[in-house]
Amino acid sequence: MSSGGASLGTVYFVQERPSFLIKIGATADCPYLRLGQLRRKMQKTDRYSEYELLGVVDVPSDLDASCSKTKHAIQSHFEQLRDNGDWFRPGSQLLSYIQQHTRIHICDRTCPDGSSRYEDRRADEERASAAILGARRNYWKA
Repeated sequence: MSSGGASLGTVYFVQERPSFLIKIGATADCPYLRLGQLRRKMQKTDRYSEYELLGVVDVPSDLDASCSKTKHAIQSHFEQLRDNGDWFRPGSQLLSYIQQHTRIHICDRTCPDGSSRYEDRRADEERASAAILGARRNYWKA
C-alpha cells in the first residue's frame, strides 16, 4: 500500500464469530489479503467461523520493524484481555480503542485478493440485476 509515496504497514483488528475473539495483527499487504489468508487457513479447522475486519491503523513503515512494534505495543496495552497468541477477548476497553483509533479499510485493489465480503456481495447483486434486466428485455422483445 502506498500513500503519497510513503510506504505504510497496517495493524488490523479482525473479529471471529462465533467466539467474538479479536485478532490484533500486522501486515505490509492489504488487510483484506491477510483476511482472505486467515479465512482459508481457519476454514480447514472450523468451517463455520466467520471473520470480519473491524478496522485498521496505518503505520509508516520506513523501518521494517515499526509496524511490528506498534502491533506489540497495542497488544501489550490489552494484555489482560489476551486469550491466546494474537487473539484477545472483546473487552470494553479494546472495543472502545478500535472505535476511536481505527478506520475502515477501503481496498485500493493493488492486492490480488483485495475484496471484502461486502464488495463481493455487491458485485453479485449487480450481476443478478443485469441478468434480470436482460431477461426483461428478452421478454418484451418476444
